[in-house]
Amino acid sequence: MKIIVDTREKKPWNFSSYDIEIVSQKLDEGDYTTQAIYDLEKESGQKILRIERKKSVSEIAGNLGKSTNRERFYREMERLEDYEFKYIIMEFPTQELARYPYGAGIPKKLRAKIKMRGKYILSLLDQIEADYGVEILYCQDVFDAQEQAIQIIQEVHDAYKI
Repeated sequence: MKIIVDTREKKPWNFSSYDIEIVSQKLDEGDYTTQAIYDLEKESGQKILRIERKKSVSEIAGNLGKSTNRERFYREMERLEDYEFKYIIMEFPTQELARYPYGAGIPKKLRAKIKMRGKYILSLLDQIEADYGVEILYCQDVFDAQEQAIQIIQEVHDAYKI
């Protein structure tokens, strides 16, 4: 199997323990799909699968915080809306998000300047799920996130008999 990783992913997931080849290619939406699904999308015009990855609470807070980042993030959610299978996989559990900015490696003297708190971010993410139909998965760590991605990809391949 070949997994396409968006060219803007700085440190892509490592699938070396699987029989998977990584292909770096620009994706307009999301960070991951597979070559077989991408080819089927091009052939059929369907929008089938995209997986967006968030490495940290600080990353998603940044996506939802500054207005330019927020606008870009919501535009991507709008584009993902047309996909049959669309996910945001978080490499951290909801508990880590709920206590943000604590535990996020932000120096104590800077925490007071942070306006967005974890519970507010959680409410925004719940609204994104409802508005755009994007399924958000919270994982224990990067390894759990990779496992979830592989499972999703396999299920979509099975559904499309790829």
